[in-house]
Amino acid sequence: MCQWHKWHKGGCDSPRSVSYYIHTTQPNQMRKIEAQMIDAIHDMRDFQSGNTKVVTEGDTSVVYLHGHKIAEVDEDSIRLFDGGYQSKTTKSRLNAILSTCGFAGECVVQKDFNWFYRKFVGAMNGESVFILKDFESGMFA
Repeated sequence: MCQWHKWHKGGCDSPRSVSYYIHTTQPNQMRKIEAQMIDAIHDMRDFQSGNTKVVTEGDTSVVYLHGHKIAEVDEDSIRLFDGGYQSKTTKSRLNAILSTCGFAGECVVQKDFNWFYRKFVGAMNGESVFILKDFESGMFA
């Protein structure tokens, strides 16, 4: 079901950061609970295991970590939240969602204790080009 790429136009809306990256593939090291979370999102069904919960609201899957909303995923968009905690686990859950439902190479990264969103903006000479945007809770991927 993950045809969620169609909404992404590849444009960029005035990012503060101007760092550009060429996409390099990295091995996917998704945890079992994250794979189950992704399956629930794709199947549009509720799921709960440990600290992670997926609730289906209409055509949107809402993902919670420790009871705090960290993502809303539907067929046309992905909305990212930090749930008030920019933790390693929150970042891992968001990156699992982005790796399966977003463009290849998009992810949340951390540098000097600050979160950034690595956004696909197009291709140059056959290579994917990314920029780093400041992470803002509630932003659309």
